[in-house]
Amino acid sequence: MTRFVYRHGRRIAVETLNPSRAPVKWPKQLFIRVPLDLVGLAAKATGGQRLLVWQLILHRGWRERSQTVPVTNAMVRKYGISRDVKLRALRELEKARLITVEWRARKTPIATVRL
Repeated sequence: MTRFVYRHGRRIAVETLNPSRAPVKWPKQLFIRVPLDLVGLAAKATGGQRLLVWQLILHRGWRERSQTVPVTNAMVRKYGISRDVKLRALRELEKARLITVEWRARKTPIATVRL
């Protein structure tokens, strides 16, 4: 189908195309946006600190645009999580195959998200 448009006083023939692309389908996974401070408060209230460690790893990976992130004590201390809880959480997450952890002697463990 040809139609005409006017640009700068001139008549221009324009052909309308109908692309045969399928509409974009959104992923079937559901996502929510929750401030990490509120997640921290909920973790303290419900005792879900190990879950919060995983969420912190996911958030930091998203922020740094990397699947691999160091899990520092300072990163979890801000949300009231101790060093021991962090280590237990990393072991459990690794056992559940949600992450892989590079354990280094007397250094910060490096976690890689497995999605």
